Amino acid sequence: MYPQDFNPKTLRYEEIGDAVGLGSFACVAKIKDRDLVIKMPFDHYKHHMAVEKSAYERVGHHPFILRYYHEAEVIFKGGTSSGLVLQYHHAGTLENSLNNPDYVDQRSG
Repeated sequence: MYPQDFNPKTLRYEEIGDAVGLGSFACVAKIKDRDLVIKMPFDHYKHHMAVEKSAYERVGHHPFILRYYHEAEVIFKGGTSSGLVLQYHHAGTLENSLNNPDYVDQRSG
């Protein structure tokens, strides 16, 4: 499934692309050349990732929720950080999707 030089559970900083989302607790960045992102919490909110990971694992695969793959470690100069590897949503952020008039019509129809 993955090329031999790509280890999805241990990512090098060079494999992480641009940020695609920024929230109060975490940053989401695209994994280069993949339809995946990694959600990495800010230092003071690392405990939130365990709760979110647990929720994804309980829900499993659902057509209206981003697919969760696994937790991964990111190695960069000076240390490591961990995050959740998720499906990349091409349509943008959750906020943009919820504000999309077509999505509102589908939910109320």
